[in-house]
Amino acid sequence: MAATNWKLGIDLGSHSLKVVVLDNHNIIQFMKVFLCEGRPMAILHKALEEILNQFPLTQFLAGITGTSGIQINKLLGIEFIQETAAINTAIGRLCPNVRTVI
Repeated sequence: MAATNWKLGIDLGSHSLKVVVLDNHNIIQFMKVFLCEGRPMAILHKALEEILNQFPLTQFLAGITGTSGIQINKLLGIEFIQETAAINTAIGRLCPNVRTVI
């Protein structure tokens, strides 16, 4: 049976790719940083392959941010999320009493 309601977060910048997988209880199941080495698309492919090999029957709700995020949105249809919006949402959920992040 496939796992559902898992989340895949992708931050694809010009120098690095950061990925995180959260289970349906928002517990981190996978987190890794990859260096892009001037090949962000190839590194994203490698990261997604590694995740799908580790969680073969899992369905993900995915979102992407970072400098290459809009390109990936257009190519793969993964929802693009502005970095500041992602940070605000995370801080609001994890630290609801925090009003300012520097």
